[in-house]
Amino acid sequence: MSTTTPAGEHFRKRSTIHAPASTLFAWHARPGAFERLTPPWAPVRVVARVPGTDGGSITGRARVTLDVPVVRIPFLGAVSTRWIVEHRDYLEGRQFRDVQIAGPRLDRLFAYRHTVTAADLERHESFAERGTLKVAITGATGLIGRALVPFLTTGGHEVTRLVRRRDALAPGDTYWNPERGEIDAAALDSVDAVINLAGETLSERWTPAHKRAIRDSRVKGTALLARTLAGLPNPPKVFISVSAVGYYGDGGDRILDESSPAGTDFLATVARDWEAAAEPAAQRGIRVVHPRMGVVLAAHGGILERLLPPFKLGMGGKLGSGAQWMSWIALDDLIGALHFLLFTPSLSGPVNVTSPNPVTNAGLAKTLGHVLGRPAIAAVPSLVLKLTFGEMADTMLLAGQRVLPRKLEAAGFEFRHPKLEEALRWELGKGA
Repeated sequence: MSTTTPAGEHFRKRSTIHAPASTLFAWHARPGAFERLTPPWAPVRVVARVPGTDGGSITGRARVTLDVPVVRIPFLGAVSTRWIVEHRDYLEGRQFRDVQIAGPRLDRLFAYRHTVTAADLERHESFAERGTLKVAITGATGLIGRALVPFLTTGGHEVTRLVRRRDALAPGDTYWNPERGEIDAAALDSVDAVINLAGETLSERWTPAHKRAIRDSRVKGTALLARTLAGLPNPPKVFISVSAVGYYGDGGDRILDESSPAGTDFLATVARDWEAAAEPAAQRGIRVVHPRMGVVLAAHGGILERLLPPFKLGMGGKLGSGAQWMSWIALDDLIGALHFLLFTPSLSGPVNVTSPNPVTNAGLAKTLGHVLGRPAIAAVPSLVLKLTFGEMADTMLLAGQRVLPRKLEAAGFEFRHPKLEEALRWELGKGA
């Protein structure tokens, strides 16, 4: 394939963001749909030029210009040859890894990225008068953490990651090991907030060993953090320790809110003990919040990523009867909700962090098929799921919760993607 026009014409596509220079570093770091849409022949080289830096520091508001060299190919139009974002965080002097992102639909790419950045800045602006925070985060490399960390740093907040491997520590990180009961308590003294996202994955067959890992990673880690924070001379004002709607067990068709009782299955007992493990922090006077999260919809991880391959092949469909309810939330709204919880002192204890519009499993299959333009008429019998996944199928795939975020809405949080189709189109880059 030729990479030039007959005249050898090349051109550059330019897109400019007017924002603090540090915004650029989150512009690509926030995971999004377009990372999934990279044809092997169509990357672009993007070089960020950051005026307004002096001796390695940001001076005022800088104009960030992204120059994208693109090659025009006959009959195909503008196609690039490689996409690499190169930048340096002048605020911390930290070198970030290169990031592979999608290529040929540059107009949509820039529109999507600018929209994400503008929406993030709008969320930060709503609490700008509160100032910036020092925030410590566990689970920063997971699905949620990878989006939350750049979101917070975009708003000027200082983030400390708690990392379990000493050899993986980067500048600004601090060490902890819940299994061994080890933590650098001094590094947490005087932080304003701690967000606990750590937890072993649920999406594997539940052997006895894996069930212990699921429980211990949540309960032991939370207990270690709570005891440590309670003993600090200058403890944080808020401890956000995530939980899950699995707390309610299989709710059938009943509408569940924060006042509903706990279930009795494995995940419900784990969630109950997980939340109880934070009690030492609450007794110390720290505001403790338990975001009971629903299924997180993100194109680059979690359940949605696993569903995409069969649905794109037209082989997707409901699980079992499809009547089980699924309480979900778009990753973008989850990040916004965690930010909202940081700055809303009236919220404590359990807070459902789910869309106000739960759907059945059959409804999810139908909507996802519609968004992808594929049929969704296949079905996986309950017996097959139970034989394949054992107890996990009964608890996670064939049971469900119809949860409403009563406390979050009453406090004034506004969802950006409250409807399932809208959320899927956003996360999958299928919008206008």
